[in-house]
Amino acid sequence: MEDKFAKPGPANPLLRPFGKTGVRASLHEWFQSYLRKLNTEGSKNADATRLIMIGWIAIVGFPLYYWVWQYLYPQAYENLWLRLLGMLLAVPFVLARRWNRKPWFDAYFFVALTFMEPFFFTYMFLMNSGSLVWSQSLLIAIVALFQFFQGKVATNSFIVGTALAYLAYVLQVDHAGWPSQDIMVNVPIILFAILLISVSKVSRRFVEEEKLGSMASVLGTVSHEMRTPLLSVTASARGLSRYLPILVRVYRKYTNELEPDEQIPPGRLKMIEPALERIQFEVRYMNSIIELLLANSTRPEGKAYDIQVFDMGEVVRQTVAHFPFENAGQRALVSVDIRSPYSLAANEDLCRMVLINLVKNGLRAIMRANKGALAITVKDTPGGGCLIVRDTGCGIPRSQLPHIFTRFYSYPAADGTGIGLAFCKATLGYWGAKITCRSEEHLYTEFTIQFQRARKPEMYMQ
Repeated sequence: MEDKFAKPGPANPLLRPFGKTGVRASLHEWFQSYLRKLNTEGSKNADATRLIMIGWIAIVGFPLYYWVWQYLYPQAYENLWLRLLGMLLAVPFVLARRWNRKPWFDAYFFVALTFMEPFFFTYMFLMNSGSLVWSQSLLIAIVALFQFFQGKVATNSFIVGTALAYLAYVLQVDHAGWPSQDIMVNVPIILFAILLISVSKVSRRFVEEEKLGSMASVLGTVSHEMRTPLLSVTASARGLSRYLPILVRVYRKYTNELEPDEQIPPGRLKMIEPALERIQFEVRYMNSIIELLLANSTRPEGKAYDIQVFDMGEVVRQTVAHFPFENAGQRALVSVDIRSPYSLAANEDLCRMVLINLVKNGLRAIMRANKGALAITVKDTPGGGCLIVRDTGCGIPRSQLPHIFTRFYSYPAADGTGIGLAFCKATLGYWGAKITCRSEEHLYTEFTIQFQRARKPEMYMQ
């Protein structure tokens, strides 16, 4: 669905040889679409910390185990050049925090991962005639591939890497026949391991869905019970708003005719006049909290694809204008800078919810630190629009950053349900948008959302 609404990003250098015309244009568009899927389900879900760890394991492991299998426990076949290539391919993984935003990194991630795990280990397994050492090594590599990476990326990498390894093996030994029984006997074990990991992941998703469903059910019941008295309060406040100003004016006009004990102190009278405004504010605040909780506790797939084209700058202005700040002092902490407006193709209501989540989190960080301010910036970029929400509150420790978009993960642990940022990332993903976070503890937290530019309305027609 995301390709239906997403505009292709900047051309990837790997795709330039395909050109722009005829059959080459079709291949170019197909590969761009494939890379966008990998971008959503692959490297963006494998956080930078995980990639860095894998990179260091490869850089250390490839030469170390060359020495182990070549000299300490010699095997029938070894290849130093393949190991050196694996080391070089792992270097960008170590620099993932710096390079994972580059347009070429997604394609590179898939190629490097395919070489380092399924290709290398399958090729060495075949060249060593299915020896015990390499059958176990291959099994560990496949388990790691499917355990640490998203299912579709792991499956694609496994199929491509295994096929290329077998092709290289055939060319090397000049034999295209069926592999020996010592090799084939490992296939059922490997497939069983893949099946077991897949079932384990599905079970975890079921647990998450059940937890999310239970939360949605409870929140739905609570919201229903809360909305009934809120509607009553709203109706009562609306009725009072018609007559309270008249009663105040009459009171002031005939104050001198009242007994002293019947008169209202001037200070109390000043408190009565804005009382209705405070009541209406509190009702709006409670309704916004209910809507936010309900939105965060459900998966917004259907509504996410209810696409409108709207001006992001105007949505930011309206959201901040109607945000239920606790007081005027809190409102003064928030600034909005619309540097260059742009049109966005998304769902306007869900986009507001994303912004409300980020503003709410930023204000909470300011309150915890007892200092700071929050700035919202809207600007145009070559690839589309950019929304930045930055607060100078308590910040987030570096060790916690890789986990903040994980559902049910909350930092601090007792501060929230852990569903807000996960909701933001999932919702933005439906539109091909990307959200990232930079933070320094005790200094700042900055969320950046990179949207794709809206196409013309006719582009969304079926």
